[in-house]
Amino acid sequence: MPSLAKAWEVSSDGLTYTFHLYDNVFWHDGEKFTADDVLFQCAGFPAERASRARLNYDHVQSVTAPDPATVVFA
Repeated sequence: MPSLAKAWEVSSDGLTYTFHLYDNVFWHDGEKFTADDVLFQCAGFPAERASRARLNYDHVQSVTAPDPATVVFA
């Protein structure tokens, strides 16, 4: 159960997941949590680096943020 997404949709082909983030999530320093933070986290798992975390993203071709509260994994 995601704790940062209030809702999500899966495309009919099962290849695209769209997450809608909660609006009231903040970092310890008071900065708002946004889709850019998710993009930053995903960028931390480059394909050439072998890690357990990277294995979770092997099937993901792209991660985009169409707006500050939405993240799309395709």
